Amino acid sequence: MPDDVAHSLRLINRALSEVVDRLQQEGLNPLQHKYLSSLRASLAQGGACIRKIGVKQRAEPKVQAELSQYRNHLRDLMEILSVSQGRLLAEKARLHAAGERQRALQAWAQAQER
Repeated sequence: MPDDVAHSLRLINRALSEVVDRLQQEGLNPLQHKYLSSLRASLAQGGACIRKIGVKQRAEPKVQAELSQYRNHLRDLMEILSVSQGRLLAEKARLHAAGERQRALQAWAQAQER
């Protein structure tokens, strides 16, 4: 049974690793829906698998190693998303400021026509 759990976690870790590596290389710029779907599915599978692990199974070295790897992927993901959130907030502020300048220019142009 521990081998089944370790194998399941290994598959989940492999999928998470692919998505995390892609996000680290490319960032969120060209992020495609399939990567988000894969990430969401891997996280859901990981959560379900971890909830099913018993105390004895957690003590198995293979399971511990896979759980450690899973935690590392979550930490990497948290860091990537934190940095991306900052970039997205900065871009949102830049777009808002550009919109305000555009509205001010339109108002000025309309006032000049009168």
